Amino acid sequence: MLAPKRRRTALVVDRSLGEIKMYGIGNSSAALCELVWRLKTTLVWLPLLLTSALMAQLLTATGPVASESGTKRIALVIGNDNYLKVPRLRNARSDAKSVAQVLEASGFHVTLKLDVTLSAMKVALREFKHKVNGGDDVVFYFSGHGVQFAGTNYLVPVDIAAESEDQVADDSVQLQRVLDDLRDQRARFTLAIIDACRTNPFSGAGRAIGGRGLAPATPATGQMVLFSAGAGQEALDNLGPNDHAANGVFTRVLLQEMTRPGVSADRMLKNVREQVVQLANGVHHDQVPAIYDQSIGYFYFGGGTPSTEIKPPPTQAQNFTPSPTRTNAQSTVTASPSPALAGEKHTNSAALGRPLKAAQDDLQAKKYADAIGKLHEAEGIAGKTGYDQHVINDMLKFAYVRTQNYAEAAKVMEAEVDDGFVGAAEMPTLVRGLAQVNYQIKNYDKAIEFGNRAIRDGFADEEMSTLVGQAYYLKGDWRGTLRFEEDLAGSAIKSGQTPKNESLQLLLSSCIRLNDAACEIRALERVVTYYPKPDYWYQLLFLLRQQTSGDDAKTLQVYRLMSEVDVMRKPDDYTEMAQLALKAGSPGEAQRILEKGIAKGIFTSQDAKQKNDRLLGAARKAAATDQASLPAVERLADSSPSGLKNVGVGLGYFGYEQYGKAAEQLSKGLAKGGIRNETDARLLLGIALLKSGRDSDANQSFHAVLGDPLLQRLANLWIARAHGG
Repeated sequence: MLAPKRRRTALVVDRSLGEIKMYGIGNSSAALCELVWRLKTTLVWLPLLLTSALMAQLLTATGPVASESGTKRIALVIGNDNYLKVPRLRNARSDAKSVAQVLEASGFHVTLKLDVTLSAMKVALREFKHKVNGGDDVVFYFSGHGVQFAGTNYLVPVDIAAESEDQVADDSVQLQRVLDDLRDQRARFTLAIIDACRTNPFSGAGRAIGGRGLAPATPATGQMVLFSAGAGQEALDNLGPNDHAANGVFTRVLLQEMTRPGVSADRMLKNVREQVVQLANGVHHDQVPAIYDQSIGYFYFGGGTPSTEIKPPPTQAQNFTPSPTRTNAQSTVTASPSPALAGEKHTNSAALGRPLKAAQDDLQAKKYADAIGKLHEAEGIAGKTGYDQHVINDMLKFAYVRTQNYAEAAKVMEAEVDDGFVGAAEMPTLVRGLAQVNYQIKNYDKAIEFGNRAIRDGFADEEMSTLVGQAYYLKGDWRGTLRFEEDLAGSAIKSGQTPKNESLQLLLSSCIRLNDAACEIRALERVVTYYPKPDYWYQLLFLLRQQTSGDDAKTLQVYRLMSEVDVMRKPDDYTEMAQLALKAGSPGEAQRILEKGIAKGIFTSQDAKQKNDRLLGAARKAAATDQASLPAVERLADSSPSGLKNVGVGLGYFGYEQYGKAAEQLSKGLAKGGIRNETDARLLLGIALLKSGRDSDANQSFHAVLGDPLLQRLANLWIARAHGG
């Protein structure tokens, strides 16, 4: 029995924070979407925008909408050019200066550091961490040398003098540590921009420390990471000898897009990627900036949303006309009857005519504070009717929203819901607006109440369902989130639709918060079924791999699926799979996996290269002997009354990618019986059938994998893989 020798620190489930943290493993989870508002010249992060219908009624603005009070925008920008003992760079300092200027113009408090040593970098990062409070918007920008090995990314200070990987780890800063620190500070949004995908600074002088480019990043929830180039790629400093621009190719495009008004950051980063790819292709270079996004919602650099003329509610606040039977001091507010009030015509009482007209004039003049004062005075007038209060609330609602006093706006909106003067046609807009306003002021109980009311009464859209799920989650009600999102995803699946990625991500996060490993695995199974990205596959198969320790057959089956979806990222994964395949009697499979690892440059250290070269030599020798003997062994197996030898022959053919013959022998063995592990053999048969193009037969074999929960789970995942997962 081979004891796994892999390092177990590749992935850490942080239960206290409800996140999966994978060192060196990319996680481009799709972000949960929310609607937001923006300041005209600042990056603003607001939880959710009102519906467009309510906006038209209440919130259309001629000026920018302010951010929530107390939110700070903080940035740390580092640029390292003048390295002392590794190759110097040309653009990092100027790139950092330019980025700092744009961030300052966008309302950030920026700390700029140039040519920092290890000690200075640690001090800057520590001070930066302590400046960040919960709910802040944060940008971290680094331009300089970076290197990765063993799947971990390191940001290199100017005084680096490393001679080994261990020394690099000691004398550099882990990018993941920076992200983790900001996560621990509960920053509401973090954008890390890393322009460090340059030529490996340690590749010369007889040294070969680290691989080319950077490894995939692992942002936590609320974080977005942008690399100037993809995994294993190098970023261009210029487009050729005649390119004398002050900024590198990536940063010059980034600067242009950061100042473009009205473009959300996620769209902005995609624009950067597209333009960089085009520029790099023009000089025959592959450079695809990598985006790793776990953010929730949208945020913006540059200008605010398009302005729209605001007008008070037309059925009430604009209809102050003198009554023919009254003086101008007794002006009347007349509202058109809604369907619920058909046949009735409501007017304000005579005593409120003048104060309401004065308040309306203030609203039209944008003197919102004066209007609010007059409306509160009107509330104190004796003899006020229920409809008078409805009109007052409607005007207060308008004024409060224009002054960003959403807490008071929520109160008067809620008073309107049950006052009997809101018609059936207007009620959906009001209820949805109440859910969204309460979400915005973090009154999640009320957001859930009115959001569920909208769902129950049939006028909720996808945005409203997203809001309710997020409100449960932000409230800290993990079980409520789980119930809501499971129902939402289950309904979509039953109706033949694809569940929303945002819904599945909330499911997954809730499972982690509940410290429920089985729940995590179920959630990840759904994620890879509908959103089959490598990072999700890795998270799931890592968790399954943890359940197979001590069982070589199951461990090998997990590795087979990991290899199939190409998420084997550690040298020890390849080594252990090869050892298990050799032990199981599949030297061809051992040879293939080692050759795959070598081709991908997985083995970087000298010790790993020598060890796996020896293992590959042994696998090749065993494979040559085994493959030559297979026809004779097959004849003996066919004449045996037991199916055990047929399964062994099928495994041999499987290793040499002769999947048709493998399926034939495995089928014979299963038909005869007498084999040690029928469930494992049926799973292997399903894989062989799938690989030989017999999808329908493969599906049938996978469905026949019963009795062992983990192997049955793997069989279902192979089915998902066969269907495009």
